[in-house]
Amino acid sequence: MQTKQIIQASANVIRITKLSKGNIYKRFDDYDYTYYGVVTDVLNDGTNTIITSIEYKKSYSDISVSQKVIKGEKDFIIFPATIDELQMEFQDVIDSKNKEIETKYKEIEISKKLIEHTEKLLNGELQKELTTPEFKELTQVDYNERLEALN
Repeated sequence: MQTKQIIQASANVIRITKLSKGNIYKRFDDYDYTYYGVVTDVLNDGTNTIITSIEYKKSYSDISVSQKVIKGEKDFIIFPATIDELQMEFQDVIDSKNKEIETKYKEIEISKKLIEHTEKLLNGELQKELTTPEFKELTQVDYNERLEALN
């Protein structure tokens, strides 16, 4: 049995009968990508029909956005989509992007502190707080003699 026959036997037929500005749809291409689109305009001059939309393509934890112009010359596979479907599909991408932003903010804060600390060092402000530790300087001979005395 072919996959097509299995799918056709278990799925209902869904056909979009009217597409209007603001409608959301999902479109499939020849490379197994799924696009979610929002119709921005439907144009018809009596001979030609054009649909313009903004399409969102999800890939792992990223989204790409593009404008799509669908002309009547080529067949596209599109189905209706729901807002719930969009939320389910893209919420994890939003969460991932928010985490990315948070990480970038932390990196910025670390960089700001590094700059602030370095500027204090260079302008002498930090140098006022710096001190040299106490130390004793010995020649190698004196050090060796003290070392022998301890053993």
